[in-house]
Amino acid sequence: MKNRYFFIILLFFYNICFSQEINKKYVENYYTKTVEYNKNQVDGKIVIEFENTIYALNDFLMGNPINAKYFGVKADGVSDDTKFLQLAINYCTQNGLTLFLPTGRIITTSEIDIKLNKNASTKFRLVGNGISNSVIINKGENTKIAINVMGNYYDMFSMKDFSIERVDNGKPTGGVGIKLNKLVYADFENIDVFRFNIGLILNDISSSSFRKVNARWGTIGAILTMEPNGMSNPNLIDFNSCIFNSNQEWGIKINNAHNVNFNSCLFEDNTKGGINLSYNNSNGAVSVNVRDSYFEGNSGYDIYLKSYGQGSHNFYGNTFNRVSNKKFTENNIYIEIDPSIPNVFENSINMEGNGFFSANTYQPSDKRKNVKIVSNNRKTNITDNNSYRNPIEK
Repeated sequence: MKNRYFFIILLFFYNICFSQEINKKYVENYYTKTVEYNKNQVDGKIVIEFENTIYALNDFLMGNPINAKYFGVKADGVSDDTKFLQLAINYCTQNGLTLFLPTGRIITTSEIDIKLNKNASTKFRLVGNGISNSVIINKGENTKIAINVMGNYYDMFSMKDFSIERVDNGKPTGGVGIKLNKLVYADFENIDVFRFNIGLILNDISSSSFRKVNARWGTIGAILTMEPNGMSNPNLIDFNSCIFNSNQEWGIKINNAHNVNFNSCLFEDNTKGGINLSYNNSNGAVSVNVRDSYFEGNSGYDIYLKSYGQGSHNFYGNTFNRVSNKKFTENNIYIEIDPSIPNVFENSINMEGNGFFSANTYQPSDKRKNVKIVSNNRKTNITDNNSYRNPIEK
């Protein structure tokens, strides 16, 4: 019996020593002794105390992105990481750090809030390891907005290299994928949003860029707007190499667009159409510039524009494809000038080098003009240097 108790006591002390050794190696590998921080600044994550000495995380000291795993995110596709991801975001936004989303499937079951800190000396960034590697999976029916970013206009916020999606049950669910509020000079790259009712909402956003940002298989891919008490309608926003496809309504809807630019973007298989926008001349004299983009298999309209003010609307080098007798638009480009515009004002519609194409079993019809412009007897200057496949639809 005495030998048994002795063995248990020995095993207890062995475990303590072994555990301490593991902790020591972990600290030595990932942390550095520092005199810049004191015990009052210990948070147990970035700044820790070990053996009465203060250490700081190496990535933090070197200005590298901070891995969300330091805050408890497992990214194993099983564990609910909502609480730990929110903890990581709160810490990094307050301290102006870059948060790294690790490779794996990060499960969230409710809203993640990103409240940007306008007083941080450096600016928060959210980055992953690529859209196929860092994937946020939002589950459950309690999510109105999966990621809700609340800015203060000049936050220089950026987000890149990850996916966010709902569980694939064949239809869009789960409210909004990502909502961006009150941002100027923001930058977004290589982000995929999949199967949300609304993929993206851009509220009160200006002077910002979106590169390789996809909104797919939702009800509406993206909405650009200014909610009440905002400062700016969608203004000076660039979409480059973005994809809006297979949405049950529109690829993208824009309320009062001003210099919104699409370059080399794809709009495909959207049930009501590709781009739906209005323009009211409140923030500038140009509504939209669509260049070198591809429209295929949409129903309704590839581009639907209604102008409520004097301005210019520009379309250059795009391809519009009616695919078959089951996939075709009523009009590729439909523009309506509102009759309330004073007739002394002029709208300018510029179309250069666009190609209107049809394929397979599609049957041309003179009831489906490629371009339809309803001017309501308002001054309208039209430049048309396009290539039309079917003369009766020209």
